[in-house]
Amino acid sequence: MNQVLPNWQARFGYREEIRIRVRDLGYRWGSCGKHGMLNFHWRVIQLPPSAIDYIVVHELAHLLVTDHSPAFWREVETVLPDYRTRRNWLREHGFKNA
Repeated sequence: MNQVLPNWQARFGYREEIRIRVRDLGYRWGSCGKHGMLNFHWRVIQLPPSAIDYIVVHELAHLLVTDHSPAFWREVETVLPDYRTRRNWLREHGFKNA
């Protein structure tokens, strides 16, 4: 995550350090906790790079918009225009491939 995060962080324009935790999140790939802590499931590292990028972008967007409203998805699409394809792959193949 430490190798992927800075690239996407810069695309969002975040300058401050973002804290992350890697742990077992059950059925979720990631979450955005209180005070901007990003949590990632330990199995994320086993996914293809395109899926990892989607998960990281998804959680970074939650630092701007906390829900899954249209405004949230606009933020995601701004930095990852093909997010729908990546999200669909993850839904279909995610835990089978990790």
